[in-house]
Formats: sequence, C-alpha cells, structure tokens
Amino acid sequence: MDKGIYKHMKEEEYSNLIAWYPFDDEDDPGKDASGHGQHAKLCGDNVPYISKVCGFMGAVFQGGEGKGSSYLELPQDLLSKADDMTGLSISAWIKPGGKAAGWERVFDFGHSDKGPYLFLTRSLRGICYADSDLPADAGKQAPSGEWTHVVMSITPTQNGTASSAGPRLYVNGELAADGIISQTSSGNYKKFRSFMDMLSEGRFDHNYIGRSQFEVDPYYEGAISDLRIYNKSLSQEEVIDLLCQRLSDQKILDIAIDKFLKKPADMITDHISLQPSLMQDKVSVRWDIKPQGIIDDCGNLKSIDKPVRLDVTAILSRGNERISRSFRSVAVPRGTAPYEFVVHTDEKVLDISRTLFGLFFEDINHSADGGIYAELVQNRSFENFAFNNYNASSTENGLSGGRTYKPLEYWFGDTDKIEVLDKGGVSSFLGYSNDNNPHYIRALEDAAIINRGYCSENHEHAMAFEDKGIYQFSIYAKSENSAAIEVVLQDDKGRDVSTAAIIDIPAGGTWDKYTRKIQISYKGIADTTSKSPAFMGQLVLRISKGCCVDMVSLVPENVWGAVAEPDSVSAHDNFNGNPNYRLRRDIMKSLADMHPSFIRFPGGCISEGSYTWDNVYDWKDSIGDIAIRKENVNVWGYNMTMGLGYMEYFQMAEDLGAEPLPVMACGVLCQARSDYANPAGGKLRDKYIANFTDLIDFAISTDFENNKWADIRKKMGHEQPFGLHYLGVGNENWGDEFFANFEIFYHKIKEHLDEYYPGYPMTIVSTAGAQADDDAYKIGWQFLCGRHKGVSSYMFTDGEKSFEEKIDWYKYKGDYLDTIVDEHYYRSNEYLLENIDRYNYYQRAYKLDENGHKVIDEAKSPKVFVGEYASVDKNTLKGAIAEAATMVGYERNSDVVRMASTAPLFNQISNDGTYRWTPDCIWFDKTRVYRTPTYFVQKLFMTNLGTELLKLDEKKLSGSNMSELKPHGGFCISASNGRVKFLNINVTSNIDGTVYYHKEYPEGLVLDGSTDTKYLVFTDAETGLNTEDLSDYSIELRAVKLDDMAVIEVGCGLVAAPGDFDPTRMSLMKYCVGDAGNGTGLKVYKDGIEGYTLGDYSSSAYAGNLRACHMEIVGAGCEVVVRVNYGGDDGRTITASYEIAGSKGVGTVLGDIAYKLESYNKDIFASATKDAENIYLKLVNPADTVRDVHIAFDHGGSGPCEDGSICKYHKAQVIVLEADKGQEDVPNVNVPETILPRTYDLSINGDCLDISLKPWSLNIIRLKK
Repeated sequence: MDKGIYKHMKEEEYSNLIAWYPFDDEDDPGKDASGHGQHAKLCGDNVPYISKVCGFMGAVFQGGEGKGSSYLELPQDLLSKADDMTGLSISAWIKPGGKAAGWERVFDFGHSDKGPYLFLTRSLRGICYADSDLPADAGKQAPSGEWTHVVMSITPTQNGTASSAGPRLYVNGELAADGIISQTSSGNYKKFRSFMDMLSEGRFDHNYIGRSQFEVDPYYEGAISDLRIYNKSLSQEEVIDLLCQRLSDQKILDIAIDKFLKKPADMITDHISLQPSLMQDKVSVRWDIKPQGIIDDCGNLKSIDKPVRLDVTAILSRGNERISRSFRSVAVPRGTAPYEFVVHTDEKVLDISRTLFGLFFEDINHSADGGIYAELVQNRSFENFAFNNYNASSTENGLSGGRTYKPLEYWFGDTDKIEVLDKGGVSSFLGYSNDNNPHYIRALEDAAIINRGYCSENHEHAMAFEDKGIYQFSIYAKSENSAAIEVVLQDDKGRDVSTAAIIDIPAGGTWDKYTRKIQISYKGIADTTSKSPAFMGQLVLRISKGCCVDMVSLVPENVWGAVAEPDSVSAHDNFNGNPNYRLRRDIMKSLADMHPSFIRFPGGCISEGSYTWDNVYDWKDSIGDIAIRKENVNVWGYNMTMGLGYMEYFQMAEDLGAEPLPVMACGVLCQARSDYANPAGGKLRDKYIANFTDLIDFAISTDFENNKWADIRKKMGHEQPFGLHYLGVGNENWGDEFFANFEIFYHKIKEHLDEYYPGYPMTIVSTAGAQADDDAYKIGWQFLCGRHKGVSSYMFTDGEKSFEEKIDWYKYKGDYLDTIVDEHYYRSNEYLLENIDRYNYYQRAYKLDENGHKVIDEAKSPKVFVGEYASVDKNTLKGAIAEAATMVGYERNSDVVRMASTAPLFNQISNDGTYRWTPDCIWFDKTRVYRTPTYFVQKLFMTNLGTELLKLDEKKLSGSNMSELKPHGGFCISASNGRVKFLNINVTSNIDGTVYYHKEYPEGLVLDGSTDTKYLVFTDAETGLNTEDLSDYSIELRAVKLDDMAVIEVGCGLVAAPGDFDPTRMSLMKYCVGDAGNGTGLKVYKDGIEGYTLGDYSSSAYAGNLRACHMEIVGAGCEVVVRVNYGGDDGRTITASYEIAGSKGVGTVLGDIAYKLESYNKDIFASATKDAENIYLKLVNPADTVRDVHIAFDHGGSGPCEDGSICKYHKAQVIVLEADKGQEDVPNVNVPETILPRTYDLSINGDCLDISLKPWSLNIIRLKK
C-alpha cells in the first residue's frame, strides 16, 4: 500500500458524498472532510485516537470483549440525504485487532435496538433490520492484522418500482455477499421496502462507528480508515475504483491475483476459458501455456492422441508492475475420460442409517393453517390475539402480560352489527376450561358477515374453490329464540357460486354443532371461464338477530385420505378415524412421493416458545376436539389454531411411512430471542417433563382403562399405538441453563420408560446450539462428551419467581453420547462444498462384537441429526447441487450422520411479504404446488438410498496417467502465535518401518510464529522422500514452547501449489498442540481453505466435534512429545496425541484424536450404496464444465458373466437433475417447474460404463438385478 495519499476523487463521486471521515488528522479525529459538517464525536472509556497503522492513517478503537467502550457518535441527521430513491453506501478500510468477537460493529446506524438499524460487523455480516434481519453475510471473518476494504451498498426499491433491491457487501472489490431481494420471488421485499421507508422518514437518528445499538455487544477493537458514506448504491465498478484509489499498483495486483483470477479447469477436453483482464479492466492478463501447440489462439484444444500436462501461467500487469501465478492442467484427448470410479459391489464399508433422509415440518411461512391443513376459514373460532408483552418486558421469569384479542380479525361485512362475548362459550359447554376458546359472537340484528379465507394483510380473496367441488361446512350455534343461519359461497366479485344452505337454530340457548355439505356451481355466471377450474372466493354467513355463533369451519371434501390413497395404506383409515385429519391432497402427495424415513415436527423455534412461557408449544393444547384446542401465537408472525396438532402430525407420519420425531421444549425459552429469561425449575420444569412422559403414553400406551392419554388417543380414532422411537429434547439450545435441565429431563424420560415400558427402544435427540461452528456448538459437544465444567449453581424460575439451584453435573450418567445430536447450518454453496468431509473428523468409538470384529460403540460414538440445513442460494439449481454434495457426505459418514432434513420444508406464496424464511424445499399457493430443485434432490436421495455403503476407488488423470485419489502428501512443522523450539523429528513408514527422515537439533531449532505462522517444509532434496506421493507414515517429535500463546504444529498430507510454497494455496492437515485459546486439535486445509471457519457465527479453529474437548494448558517451558500417524492401520485413519515430558520421562497421553482419513475430491462428489435389489452410484458435478467419467464394477471373485455383461446387475438406468445453460443461477420459486429429473438407460460394456456429467448436475446410476 502507498503511504495514505489519496488519489483525486471524481466529481460525480464527491457529489454523492454524505460524509467522509479520512481519520488522518490527529488534532481533529472526527473531522468530516466532505464539507457537509457531519463531524463525529469521540466517546467512550478509551476514546479512539488517530495513528499510522501498517502504512495507513486511521482511527484506533480500543474496544473488544470486556475491554470497555471506544466509539464515535455521528450526527442525528447523518442520513437525511439518503432515501428510497437514492440508496445508500458505506465504504471503509478496516483492520480488526484482538480476538474476534462476532458482534463487534464497524458501524451501526439506526434508531434503537428495536430497529430500524443497519450495521456491519467485523465478521463481515451486514444487516438491514426492520422487524426482521435482511442480511448480506460474507460468511467469513475479516482477517486480523491487515487492512481490508469493505463496502455495504444498499440498492433502493424506488418506492416499490424496482424489480429487486437490498444490500450487497463487497470485500476488497469482490462481491462477497448478495442480499438482493426480488420483488416477485420473496416476501422479504416488503420488509425491505419498510426499511427504506424508515430511512426516508429520518428514523435513523442514533449513528455510531465502533458501537452497536445493543448494549450487550462488545465495542469494536481495531483500526478504521477512510470511511465514506454516499447517498447512492455503489456499483462494483465504483467499488473497485474506491479500492484502487488507496492502493499501489503492486497491491492492486495482489488483490487481483488472490480474489479475481480464476483457476483454469484442471481438465481441458474442448476449450479453455481464460480471463483477458480483471477488476473492470484495471489489471491486464496475459496467459502463457506450455508446451505450445496444444491450445490454439482461441483457446480451443487441438487434436491430440494422449493426455498432455500443461503449465498454464497467468501474467498480471498494471503500470510497471508484474505478478504471475502458475497452474497445472491436463489436455485430454476426445473420447478419454479423465475421471474413473471403481465400485466394489461386495465390499461393505458401513451400514447406511435407515432413517438417514427425512423431513422437517416446521410451522413457518404459513405452512400449517391455510397451508397443508385444509381448513378454509381464517380465525374460525374468533380467538386471534397478540401477547401484550411479546418482548423482553416479560422479565427473567417469562411472565405473560395477558392477551389482546382480535376476535373479528379477517371477518368482514356487517361486523358493526356483531358483539363479541367471552363467557359461556363452546369450550366451557363441552366441559373444558373457558380459557381454551372463550370468544364467540352474537348478532345484534340481522347481519351478513364474510370470511375470505387465509388472506394476507392485503385482505384479498383467498378461499380456493373448484367448480363442482363439495365442501363440508360446520358451525356451533345457539339462540334464546328461534333463529336461522344462511350459508352461501361466493366468488371474488360477490356473486353466489353455491345454493344457500339454511340452518335452523331452535330456541333454548343451548350450543349445538350443525353441519352441511355445500357444492360449487358456476351456473348462471357468465364470465367465469378460466384455464383452471379453481378460483378465489369467500364464505358468507347471514345470521338472524340474537343468534350466537362459534367454530365456523369449511373444508374441501377432496382431501388427503378421503378415498384410499395408492401411496399410503393408512391414509383412508386416519381420515375416517379423525374428523379433523383434513390435509391438502396435493401437498401431501408431494411429501408421499419423497418417501421420507422420518418427519420432525412442529419446530423449530415455535417448539420452545419465545419471551413468555405461555408461548411454548404445548402438545396437550393441540389434541381433542378442535373446539377445545387452545390457540397460540407463532413466532413467525401469525396465529396458530392448533388444528394441525400432535394427533394429526402422528397420523401424517404414519401415512408417509415415516418415523415421528416430535421436538419439545426443555424448559428453556428460545435463546435467540429470550436469553434473558431463566430456565424452568420447580413446578414449571415438572410440567415440561410431564409433557414428555405423557406424550410417550399418548403415543404408545394401550392401557385405555388406566392411562388418560391412551384413552384420548383411542377416542380420537386411533386405537393402535404409534411407533414413537425418537424424542427431541430442546431445539437450538445451549449453555449451562440448558445442560442442567437436559440432564434432569433425560433422566426422568428414561426412568418413565424403564418403569412402564421396559426394553422399549427410545432414542433421545439432543441439541448443540443454533449454528454449526460457533462457541455454543463447541461447548455443547463438550457437555455431551462428559467434559463440561459448568457453574455450581444457576437461577431458575417456576414461572412466577426466580430462585437459585445447585447443579450436580453428570449426576445420572457420565456422558450423553448415546443421544443423537441435532446440528443446524444454513450456509453458502462455498461452505457446503468445502465441508463435505465435515463428519470425517467426528471421533468414532469402537468395540469388538461377539465375533471379534471391530464395530461402532453406539453408547460412546457421536451420532448426528442434521435437523436443519440448506444452501442460502435462493432455491437455485446450484444451491440444490451443493446440498446434493453435502448429502453424499452424509452417506459416506452414515455411521455418524443418522438423520438429516433440509429446512424449511414449505413456503406459502403471498403478495404481502408475511412469510419469513427462504430458501425452501416446496413452495405453494392456494391451489398449486411448486417443487424446487432442492425438492428433487431430496426425493432422489430418499428413493435411491441403499442399505450399505460400498467401497469406492476414485482416480483422476494426472499428467498422462490415472492416479488413485488416496490420502497422500509430505510433512512439515510450524509454529504460530509465538516461538517454539524443536528438539528432534523422526518420520517412519507405517508399512515397513523405513525411516523416512530423522533429525536431531542439539541447540534446538526455533521457529518464531509471533506475527505469522512460520513453516519449515522439508524439501525433496533434503529428505529424498518428502514428496506429494508419500503416504502411510508416522511423525514423532519433541518440542518446547517458549511462549505461553505459542502453538506447536505438525503437518502431514502436504500438497503445495506449483512453484514456491504458499500457505494460502496448500492442502495440509496440521495437528496443533497447546493453543491457549482453542486447546489442541486438527486443522484441515484444502487449497488453503479451512472449510469449518467459513460462514456466519463461525468461531471454529479446528475440525471435528471435539473442538473444545482438549483444553489442557501447555505453558511456556513445557517440553512435549507429539505423535501423528498419517494412515493408521488401514491407511485411512489419522491419529494424533501428545505427552508432556519431564524428569521422569513422558506423562499421560493428552489431546488424542482418531479421525477418518480420505482424499478430498472437489471435482466430483461420489458415493456408492446398495440394497437387496440395486446398486446406486451418485455423482455430483459442482462445476461449470462437463466431466466425462469411466465407471467399473468389481464383484470380488465372481467376475463378469459369460456374455460379458455385469454379473449381478443387468440394467443400468440414469437419473439426472440438470438445467439448461444459464438457468443454474435462476431462483426456482413461485414458478412452474422448469428443472425436473430426467431418466434414460445407459449401455453397459462388460463390467464398465461411461457417462458425461453435465455442469451443475446430480447423476444417479441405478443398476438393477
């Protein structure tokens, strides 16, 4: 970088400046250099100051976790010149310091912690907030110790006329996060428009640099320079202009080569695409390809007869500066497949979990009421309400401030002639608490009231009717005097489309239920011709004076199970047995077609409850007659009738042939919203424990005489028990409050099962927080492994008052590894594709079976339920293919991953933006279902799973030869965060004991990694053996830490980029000992990327589930012996440990890990499985190029058949999910399905076949006996 001298600012750029804080004047730190007078005020315990930092002048902020305040306050009218027509951009150079804290703000402009606000954190998470987060999240941390240029550019809606709008985040000129929202594909557009309206209205009057709107968030620690604010949305070209103003030509080249230069394809089969320039033509690129004569001047491959290895060099230039980078590619002759797979059809690797792929039904995005639950009347029982204190005012006891009811919400017409009553309603008439359903209405005079169905806030007609359709109407009514109710259905123009049904109500004032069948007829309406027989309409009730009405229901007769369903043996029985089991057939059919192995329900966040204990989803409120079910508020912004309740969920699971997996509150309110509330203790905890034990009775007991819950199930029409074998205890919970309650809940559940159902198989599903790689996740696994050291006491609440309880950790058992641990992650395609091997690094535990064979120890080995995962790529094919690659990883690690379900499952299309979450598996409106590429990926995996994982050899063309992809690479040592003195190193072969390398350092070899990691890479010339081809070896060394913070690092499997060793491009595994902040663990680099460090909230330093379990202190002066075995007994295991040496020799083995070791194939992700009938080979191509593959089948000793065909399998069928070129990035939501699987037959040549994998495709080859 140059010395902080700014190049000339363009006139048009200056004209859009709101404020400019160069932070270059020590005497006036907060000066606004734009001339607009928006000067900043220095604030805090340690006010920011101006200093030169790494070549730039900047403001130094002295915040950080627990370090006090340090920030700048900006004027209240700072953003007065920005609005929904102009947009807004904030540009800054940042250099974070200290230890990363995810919520430190670079800037935070807004009104209060209630919103609106917009901010950018040091973890590069940008948020626009108005009632909910609208993010632009880069999914990675800003690097500490270096300057990074960031721009948050906000595109306006222009009063709703722009087709798309939202935030984008640029990092060093590169688009790092795209939060743009389409007007046609996401309801978030309305929320963003509301955000921009608030900006236009001047609501952003508390504006800070280095401080959050939230008092609990830490202040920023680090430096900030040249912060500029514009009243326009900057384009990438303008962002790059800003970036280049500050940088020397050499630094621009450094960024261009690291961030914008694309690696050429490894395999060139037809044409090589090479970039002529970078960064909006600010950097020129010349390419040199050797040997010459293989590629013509247009980039086309000439005719060759054998593979040729190419050295491809990019030479970047700007001004007089040059920089280059070399790559290796292979030119492949036409007709040659550069990838090979060998499927060993008789070699089982492991058993595939029978419950591997299933569904998660969460009532989100209006999935239940008005969605799959077929009821057409919204607010049918006049019980819509809002909590009076659905926020932090509920206090640490989660107290309810009561409810404000909206009994006539979504009712129209003569509502002024209606009075609402709340005494003597249907609920109390039926013998239940009046609180369950207190409200009903009475006509003060003859009145006609209208319900338009589950309409949105726009109140459009949303009651879907079909010509000649039959609808079941029911109502509770009473009247002191004789009365009548006339029922008629109308279209959206108010014209009758059914004959009126007359219901006579006798005098006497007694409630009764009345039913009628109503049929639609277009007769007499001239202009109803449509391509579709479905149309929107409304229900009209004409009520006589004095008549009381409650529980108004209208349900289509053509629902799931109304007739025998070919996809379900139980659907019709469940329909007949439970008069409330009424689900939309088209939506249920889409689920049945998937053949899920389990279904998790009903949430998610709604299971836990938010803010107040009254909001917890209590399954007991969701069973019985619908007239007695107690409604609740859904955290996603609407009311829940509980019409789709636990009985219906169990029946849904039964109809789908899926294991039910109910998830219930563990006495901890949703911590993402209510972390201030104490966990349930005393009688309140007992209530939630009873919810679990009573649910077990409801599901499986047959003691109808003595068990209340079994009797209720029988009376609801299901005498036979449900097969309940999984219970989710908590959702996205963490911390001592959850761990303490979990231990008690687990014990009480198991105690109940042992007493009443001895030997009954029941698996508890635990949870490890809300994110895949954050601190809560790490500590959660630490607790489950039996290694957590929590507080000795904690504050609990009985729902009225709080009190302290002592905690006796692990009182009932030493660990909870017998549970299945629920993990959640919504991540970018990059994250998913870089973490396919995530579960390789979960430490298995083994034991010997009765035959002496090594098998998984189920009680001590980690088991995972990936309960929520998805690409955040807005339902594109690319996102679905990234998910498919992830699912391949689940199959290959099915000894760890026992269950997985994408989320959310549903999104109901609406034109007012009320739904909250995208992307989603299935979209639907009132009459249609839209299946996304994610849906088809899920379906294809569920229906082509297999029961056994097969051994699969993978080969790739390297130079002119095919090379087997197996763990390989050289070794190295390194030090970071301080100095380490190495005393010796010894490397030997695991195969025959050959000493590959031995070196004594009598004086000690000191590596100083105080500023950057310092490597010692043993060269080929020095060792004669340390090459990329090395495999199956062990390393043992002695070293001494010279600094407390220093980390001893031992590397293996080193594969470096061509040319000089470059840590940012290497592939390597490093066993790291004594990291004071993160303990001991394994780092895994793939082309310089640590996959588990990507993504929002990530605080991971190591791979695997034991990231927080090896925290022994290794201080300065400690001498340690480190051992790493790269290969293990089978060539496919990596083990490592260390011992602290002393005068009496070495001590206890510490930091021991044992992980699965596999070569990472980033080109094609593959798995092979089989069952009794088929072999399934899944091949995922996550690239823009076609990849040709040769496949062979090895049958052990059986060999091919006499006719040359595959011996056991005679038919090959291919199912492929792909898109036309240019469609792989297009969101597939709310549109007719354009991306569908296609099937074709593939010819077999002996025991081999060849296939071309289209770009961004999932290919399943199914061989049938």
